Amino acid sequence: IIQKEGNVDPEEMYGVFNMGLGMVAVCAEGDLAAITDKIPDALMVGRIIERNDGPQVTFING
Repeated sequence: IIQKEGNVDPEEMYGVFNMGLGMVAVCAEGDLAAITDKIPDALMVGRIIERNDGPQVTFING
């Protein structure tokens, strides 16, 4: 609505507003193929693993 009604350029929208992922769903790794079959645009953006003694959160880009 902001972009359309305000005639705002897409580059400005991404620079000014949080244009993040939208919705995030958590599923078992074994269910990923079934989900991506039904929702082709779905992406795996991370994994939940046992922490042990390592850092609480690790970001990996790529």
